[in-house]
Amino acid sequence: MIYKIHKSTGIELSALGFGGMRFGNPDDPEKSGALVKAAYDAGINYFDTAIGYGKSEELFGVALKEMLKTRAEKPFYVS
Repeated sequence: MIYKIHKSTGIELSALGFGGMRFGNPDDPEKSGALVKAAYDAGINYFDTAIGYGKSEELFGVALKEMLKTRAEKPFYVS
């Protein structure tokens, strides 16, 4: 994974982010959450969600519960 330093914060972010605007099946929270978790496991640490993205926040929440367990060693950022 390629990482870049965010100029104003100094945070190291993956050059590739994961956007939550379009999940293949937003009616399957477990499958969608597993997709987010797989991206995190692959090295993506920047995630984008918003109220206007449908169920995005709910779907990210499924994965974030698991991701929080390793956040100290493997940080991630959500905007």
